[in-house]
Amino acid sequence: MRLSERIYDSGFQQLNNLLPSGGVPSGAVLEWIDQSFGGGAGCLGLQVAWHVTLQQVADQRGVLVVVDAPGCFYPPAAATLGVELSHVLVVRPACEQDHFWVLDQLLRCAAVGAVWSRVERIPAKVYRRLQLASEQSQTTLCLVRSHRWRNTPSWAQIRCLVQPQPGKGDWRTQVQLFGGTSVSRSCRCELEMVDRNWTPSPRQKVARGAKAGKDVETVRSTNAQEHVESEHGMISNTDWQREGQVV
Repeated sequence: MRLSERIYDSGFQQLNNLLPSGGVPSGAVLEWIDQSFGGGAGCLGLQVAWHVTLQQVADQRGVLVVVDAPGCFYPPAAATLGVELSHVLVVRPACEQDHFWVLDQLLRCAAVGAVWSRVERIPAKVYRRLQLASEQSQTTLCLVRSHRWRNTPSWAQIRCLVQPQPGKGDWRTQVQLFGGTSVSRSCRCELEMVDRNWTPSPRQKVARGAKAGKDVETVRSTNAQEHVESEHGMISNTDWQREGQVV
């Protein structure tokens, strides 16, 4: 363990027991591999990223950034997983180049607690640069990838294969630790994705008929390497726009 490294609670005791350090190391890159489409890797990775962020609020790093290139992130669903939307910033890059540039810049920002993003192909040099940026800033990066990338080389310290399990009620999933630069063994555990005792705070409750995103900042990019417009309101034609949505 590096002297500056901290170990964060993942939010799941079974997962803590599975991870080599007994939790999520600061500055680590974690890959969550979906065994099948919609298999739970995205939700699990998001919950872990949120728990890591929540433990950094006292350090003024309590912002979780979702880099949503596919445009599929749904804030109300995140709220049901316990994520406080007022601490979430959503960035929607316009192209692959912007996607990687945004990830690199976020990992160098001291205000960011953790970054969550769905990605597919990552060039080796780009991946290495992201890993070094994460390590230097001690910002956790959670990447969600499909099963097709399971056997490709990776700079992630921890790689987890996530598979849904049959059961009633709570969403059960099996997590297999199968690789990564800090993993020397393959092991697995089962956990419940939803806490039976969790109840949403007023900010997390989603009113019927309301639009998604009240407490979420959404940044849309057409050219990420231009300046950032810090304005609220409707989407305009600026290089970067920030839209205050309604949940």
